[in-house]
Amino acid sequence: MEKTTTILRYSFNRALAASALLLAPFLVSAQIPGYLGKRLMVGYSNNFFLSTVDPTASSYDLGMNTTHSLNVEYTIKNRTNICASFQMFRTGIAVNTGFIEYRTTSSGSTTVKTYTYYPIPDAPMVMKTKCLALGFKFFKRGSFAPLGKYRKLEAVLMFSNISYQPLTFRYIQGNKTGRASLGSGNYSYKEFAVTYTLGRQRILFDRLVVDYGVQFGFMPLGALSITDYSGTVNITNYPGAMESVLREESNMRLFRYELFNIHLGLGFLAL
Repeated sequence: MEKTTTILRYSFNRALAASALLLAPFLVSAQIPGYLGKRLMVGYSNNFFLSTVDPTASSYDLGMNTTHSLNVEYTIKNRTNICASFQMFRTGIAVNTGFIEYRTTSSGSTTVKTYTYYPIPDAPMVMKTKCLALGFKFFKRGSFAPLGKYRKLEAVLMFSNISYQPLTFRYIQGNKTGRASLGSGNYSYKEFAVTYTLGRQRILFDRLVVDYGVQFGFMPLGALSITDYSGTVNITNYPGAMESVLREESNMRLFRYELFNIHLGLGFLAL
């Protein structure tokens, strides 16, 4: 009887050990965030919308705002990804400001010269922007990252450069007109924005990631740009006038650029 009990106990222990070995991969896999154990995603996305008020980089006509983005995401826990991206875009700035300069001649009289931005051929100033973004993507409760509906919050650091060609300003002095260069023709600025995306992410063939949604953006400096440069700026004793004007124009342009966009992305599960 004792021998039979020993044999049964030994058989039960072996069966328990075998069951544990069979179930272990499934139990471990269930605890690992991600999709089939893959947590790293690499991809490309594009944010775009009509440019109805502002010009594009090449024209004042109706065009499209479009931002190219290279993205890396890593699932840190169920329903949460940490996201980093490098973004870039080109757009145009319409400068409606006039510049006025007063000069005193040797005879003591004062001459007035006014300048307006008027390149030939007519085109906007070009602004090129590169961005570094860091944020988090939160998937809907009940879903497992990186799959399903999500909310994404990002902080975006922008590095913008505005450039224009020499002799792109037309001046009027009495009955005389001509062309002149104002400023350096090249200015760089840093800006900051916060974006919020509502989207959905799908996985095809256990590898391909499709991502789409809408993005809202807020740029504090753009909202605070209350200086009105639509009139005339006195540059007689103000050598930094052009830089100040273009900083305000840049802030307001980026504010409208980031305000609303449609988001489309494509990537793959790497690891």
